[in-house]
Amino acid sequence: DDQHCFAGTYYAWGLAVFDTTTGQTIWMRSDLRRFYGLSFSASQNSLFGFFDGKSALRINPQTGETLESFRGVKDVSASPFSDAVLFGDGKRFTLRHADGSKIWSVPRESFAVLDVGWSPDTVAISEVANTQPDGSRAGIRCYSKHGELLWRYKGRKTHVTPIMYK
Repeated sequence: DDQHCFAGTYYAWGLAVFDTTTGQTIWMRSDLRRFYGLSFSASQNSLFGFFDGKSALRINPQTGETLESFRGVKDVSASPFSDAVLFGDGKRFTLRHADGSKIWSVPRESFAVLDVGWSPDTVAISEVANTQPDGSRAGIRCYSKHGELLWRYKGRKTHVTPIMYK
């Protein structure tokens, strides 16, 4: 809505939302630390925050209240086009609807996600490349909204970030 800016810090003051026109703090959660990332789902009216590669929260963006907790979650990326949210743990990526139902799941291929790009019908996941000596894994994979692998790019010693669609 261009009226709110969410900021999560690793060591400092936690999570806060600011009014973009005045800079005033709307709310702050100093009890939350070690953010690795934030992702906003407009269709779910939820802010997802993930921490230190171990857990994630779904947060009410108006109040800062925790709505749901997720254990073992390393990465979260919400689609800007639907209610779908991509959750990554240490072994898999799972795409879920807002009600928690699984759309699809695929194995993770490296220890780190570099970026996630969304279109209305696809999601592209960029992971650390060449985690295998033969360079056979990771890079970028693009999936349909149904979980079909559409294409993959395996760069040699390449970290591809950011990724986005036009």
